Amino acid sequence: MKKIASYLFVLIVTLTGCLDTVEELTITADGSGTYNSTMDMSGMFEMIEMMAAMDTSASKQMKQLSDKDIDSTISMKSFTDTASDLTEEQKRLLSSAQMSITMKQKDKLFKMGMNYPFKNLQDVQKIIELNNSGKGVGAFGKGKDTETLPGMGDRGNMPSIGNFFDMVIKDGLIERKINDSKLQALNSDEKFKEMKNAGEMMGAVTFKSIIHLPRAATKIEGEKAKLSDDKKTVTISSALTDLFENPSSLNFRIEY
Repeated sequence: MKKIASYLFVLIVTLTGCLDTVEELTITADGSGTYNSTMDMSGMFEMIEMMAAMDTSASKQMKQLSDKDIDSTISMKSFTDTASDLTEEQKRLLSSAQMSITMKQKDKLFKMGMNYPFKNLQDVQKIIELNNSGKGVGAFGKGKDTETLPGMGDRGNMPSIGNFFDMVIKDGLIERKINDSKLQALNSDEKFKEMKNAGEMMGAVTFKSIIHLPRAATKIEGEKAKLSDDKKTVTISSALTDLFENPSSLNFRIEY
């Protein structure tokens, strides 16, 4: 299973195209809860099949993988215990995390998810930053017993919107603000300049944040923030194009 997870990881960091990412934060009354991040890569299925059809050793491995249906849940602890680039604090945050992988040929379904339980709000921000950095999923390529594969050292072409914001998460307040210096660095990167010019592809990469509050919100700010009727769920939907064209529209502030 470790080798299969590694090949899937290579796909994620090397392929570009249709990609829908949903992050869901659930906070309970005592401050514990879960943070989930799911990537729907079903739109890449045709590309996966084309890669698998190519006559190379790597494509033969891909062919073996794409011929299989996968529905697995993997404990991150089995990888983090032997990961060489994680601190003890990061290992603690990942110790209860799980990764789910679903690939179904017939339904053209390809999804990958991370589930991070937490016991207090102080850990939430650390977990989100760890997830955005790629170290959560990246642990699959860092364990001593996991085969090192091409692409493992490169975090790939697809940015996480969360990497370009500063987050504040505490009891009664969740706030996200664009980090101008990080965005400027991104805009000066040649790789992302090329992506910025690929408008159709950029629009196909979408992000959604769903936040379940322990009590009703008293105030919300943000162009894209939508509050549910019971005032306990906030949804923020965006596309990668928003990051370049109107980054401030992705800011939000929730008081509860």
